[in-house]
Amino acid sequence: LSCIQFLVICLPANRAYSVDAHYFWPKMASQTVPKWCRLLFQVYIAIVYEFAAVCKVNADWLRAEPLRHWLPKRHSFPLLGHLMTLESTSYLMSYTGLIYDAIIGPMFFIESLKPLAWTLSLFFHGMNKVIFNIGIFPWMMIGLQTVYLTPDWPRTVFAALSNSKPKPGQRVRKQPSPRNAKKIYVKAPLAGFYKLSTWQKVTVILLGIFLVYQVLMPFRHHLYPGDVAWNEYGHRFSWRMKLRDKNCDGNMFLVDKKTQLRSRNISPVDFLTPKQWRKVKSRPDHLIQLAKWMQARVNAHVVDKNSGDVQVPETMPEVHMNITCQLNFRPPQLYIKPEYDLTAYPNWEWPYPFVTELEPLTEELLADYPWNFKWTFSWLTTFPQVDERLAFGASSDPYYQTMVRHQQMQAMEERARHDPIFAEKLRQAREQQALKEKQEHERWQAAKAAKAVE
Repeated sequence: LSCIQFLVICLPANRAYSVDAHYFWPKMASQTVPKWCRLLFQVYIAIVYEFAAVCKVNADWLRAEPLRHWLPKRHSFPLLGHLMTLESTSYLMSYTGLIYDAIIGPMFFIESLKPLAWTLSLFFHGMNKVIFNIGIFPWMMIGLQTVYLTPDWPRTVFAALSNSKPKPGQRVRKQPSPRNAKKIYVKAPLAGFYKLSTWQKVTVILLGIFLVYQVLMPFRHHLYPGDVAWNEYGHRFSWRMKLRDKNCDGNMFLVDKKTQLRSRNISPVDFLTPKQWRKVKSRPDHLIQLAKWMQARVNAHVVDKNSGDVQVPETMPEVHMNITCQLNFRPPQLYIKPEYDLTAYPNWEWPYPFVTELEPLTEELLADYPWNFKWTFSWLTTFPQVDERLAFGASSDPYYQTMVRHQQMQAMEERARHDPIFAEKLRQAREQQALKEKQEHERWQAAKAAKAVE
């Protein structure tokens, strides 16, 4: 939407029905639009669709995540609710969505395929709006795709609604008579090729630079290490919409630079709205800004952990964060290393040393790819109500409650009462997670001690 608004600023969009053309500069009025204006929008929209397809070729989308966990929530959807609970529906929507994004752009440029392209587009965006309710985006894309229609379609519609006659030389579509089913057009005279002026050449060069930039910019995340869906390096303007489910939680604490005394944990929800914290906690650059804001807010006041008295150290305190995240329903893992002072880093200088690397998929998760299926066909009719991977990878600390839904926990406990093998696996998984957390805490203590010695 931001890019479209920028394009409209640069285009001559005030020639026909604007106040400028009617009252202030009548000479600028025109009943036609330069072809490059329409072609620019067509190419730009096609670029967005192609990148949407490229971004779907990733480790999680190809195993139907996060749709495998999103769609069952729509089980009460009218008529189609049962289909939403099928695991096969998740795979079907994942792969058909990828194919749609890959082919819809070229289809709009082929005249004979435009009716099919419009049918697919209306169905695709309509289902997105109804099932996922993702705001104005579906309506915006449907509206933008009207640039692929014939240029005179608004006047044709208005003329049909008002029964008005076209102006001389105006290109409009006439209604076919009963005896002649062919469409009849009255075309205005076409201008021949002419030599471009200096300003027109500059315009062509700038448009070329803009389109090249739009092609290269979404690839910039490959210049940084790690997975862009995890570390956010280059995620903006890369057309990666609705491709992930990233749940994070954690807290922050202050550390006196001189004494290395740690304050009590600070909950960010005491200062931010739930929506703000939901957006901030999964983005490292936002966490840096929050840390610097918190440092300025406390005004270098640190609460002594033993006495509870307020102390004023000579230097500003460090702000540390302990954030745990879960990406696309993988096992949760540490996201922000708690031994790093976030106020010591600039906002936009990627990569950040305090962001962990995303752990690779386990063998159990790799089995979710269609080419790794055990073709028993049970996946065609059922969707597991309880995902055991969430239980075996989740933590037993307070973050556990934020990562795993309450009803899933109840279902797992109920299953553990009747299934001794599952109960044993669940107990072992919790013990392993507790041991991992203990090791992380010891590592953090050792890092802080080494830093104090330095």
